[in-house]
This record gives sequence, structure tokens and C-alpha cells, in this order.
Amino acid sequence: MTKPYTFFLASRPALLSITIIGCFIGLMAAGGPIKIDGLVLLALILALCMHAAANLLNDYFDHLNGSDDHNYGRISPFTGGSRYIQNQIVSATQIYALGIALMLICCILGIYICSQSTWLLMPIGILGLLLAWAYSAPPLQLMSKGVLGEIAIAIA
Repeated sequence: MTKPYTFFLASRPALLSITIIGCFIGLMAAGGPIKIDGLVLLALILALCMHAAANLLNDYFDHLNGSDDHNYGRISPFTGGSRYIQNQIVSATQIYALGIALMLICCILGIYICSQSTWLLMPIGILGLLLAWAYSAPPLQLMSKGVLGEIAIAIA
């Protein structure tokens, strides 16, 4: 497998479909005919990159706290992460770096989208970024807080 394809698979692409569905529900909820233009496509790319970043960071932080190592009865792809770190396909450092890189790409895309539409989107983007991070990363680790973690990821 090539590295880009390996990294793509490590982001757990099967789970990204929920983001696509959510984006289209948002477009339909806006009312009127759906117009797919450049900004809409960039927003979809941003949403997919953020979800992928959250998945990668979740794998990284679950590796650090050992939870994926002990998750033998996992339900793939929904629990236990991608296992790319545990199976030594990709290093933990590479997973973390890719997650951070995707978040930075999202920041750049978000700033551009806001500059072309409205800056009122900025708080929504910042909230999404923070929730994607706080879901897995210490000190908050919302994933381990029961329903609070599920609410956070649904909002994100």
C-alpha cells in the first residue's frame, strides 16, 4: 500500500459517510434549491478533513492511554480505532502529525470560507475544532465521560 492510501485508511473512511450525510442534511435544511458551488465543496472537504483528523487523534490518544491495546472484542469499524498503530502499519507519531496537519488545513479552509461568506461561521468552526480535540485528548477526554462524550461528538 502506498503511504497516502495507508493514511487515508487509517482515518477510518467508513465513518466519514456520516459527515457527508450531515452536510447534505444541512444543505437541504437551508431551504430552496441545493446549489453545489466552490464554497460548498470546500466546506464539505473541511468537514471531512476535520472528521478524519478527529479519528486520527482519537487513535493516537487511545494508543497513549492503552485503551485500543486492550480492546479485543471490538466491533470494526466502530470501536477499537483503525489498529494501524497497534499493528505497526503506521507509527503513533505519524498518526498524530497527520491529525494535526488535517486540523491546520481545516483552519486555513475555514478562514478562507469565512472570508468569502461570513465571519459569523468562525465560532462554529472553533467549537468544532475544540470538540474534535477535546473528545480524545487530555485533560478533558470527553469520550470517557459517558453521554457527555456522545453529545460532544454529535455536535462536532
